Amino acid sequence: FFLICSSSCVMSFENFKKHYKAGLNAEELKKNRENDQFSLRKKKRYENMKKRRNIGVQLTPDVSQRYMDEMPQLLAMIMSDQRDAQTEATRKIRMVLSLEDNPPIEQVVMSTGLIARLVLFLDCFDSPQLQLEAAWCLTNIASGTGECTQHIVQSGVIQAFVKLLSTTMYDDIKEQAIWGLGNIAGDCTQFRDLVLQAGALKPLCNQIHESSKLTMLRNATWALSNFSRGKPLPPMDIIQEILVWLCKLVYRDEDEEIMIEALWAFSYLTEGSEEVVGEILRSGVARRITDSLLHNRVVCTLGSMRSTCVIIFYIGDKNTCSSNSGKYCGGK
Repeated sequence: FFLICSSSCVMSFENFKKHYKAGLNAEELKKNRENDQFSLRKKKRYENMKKRRNIGVQLTPDVSQRYMDEMPQLLAMIMSDQRDAQTEATRKIRMVLSLEDNPPIEQVVMSTGLIARLVLFLDCFDSPQLQLEAAWCLTNIASGTGECTQHIVQSGVIQAFVKLLSTTMYDDIKEQAIWGLGNIAGDCTQFRDLVLQAGALKPLCNQIHESSKLTMLRNATWALSNFSRGKPLPPMDIIQEILVWLCKLVYRDEDEEIMIEALWAFSYLTEGSEEVVGEILRSGVARRITDSLLHNRVVCTLGSMRSTCVIIFYIGDKNTCSSNSGKYCGGK
């Protein structure tokens, strides 16, 4: 692999794509057509990496339907000023939204006044259980369609999640806030930028630094990868701060899920400008990325391969520039 890549480094990435396409024969094109179905499945898995739903304990179909039929009563309980009633109703709605198959997210979102009330509950520091249930509901709503995510974003959920993450003393609530922010950032570049502008990066990185809870670290690394996803990339000062933590997380050998999320984050960042690729090379983490090509899990090697290919062509272009001008033009 590396011998082939080394010999290819003298051509630019665009030239590589041109020569590659020109070399395809009829048999290869036929094979590509036969692989269309697989490619679509792979694309779906890739898209599913952007958002996650907190499933939890599953309801039976009859109980789920009963809760949905009770929605007018549940809304009345949520709109009341009784904490116990608010918490119980929010818990039931959370369980409906946590159904593994076909959760009625759109139906819940359309319930008049519900989203605004759930966002308000995030500020109820006198009732941590209500905060957790509301955060869980909003996280699962953010895992739905772009329209559902937009609805909660317009209700001020980003600022509420950031405040919750920055101030609560309960790990379960912090983790849920991180999960919600990760889902929102993974929806689109516009929402990712809103999450970053709201100051989500600092309290998230604080949790990576302070927490020893494994699920917290996994969710935080995944959210960090969503902060790195999309074009255009975030501003360079944000990228540099993200890189500081990714360079630590990618060496977490004790948990491969954390390492895999970090590798995918690097793959998203390498899709940006040459300046970003140069920052990654200067961080000294390129060897770790390329070594991960030998990992026994495909999802890990795919993330590594995306980054490695970009890095190789970046170095190749710089070496070509150097040979043409007699000067070194960057890379490492």
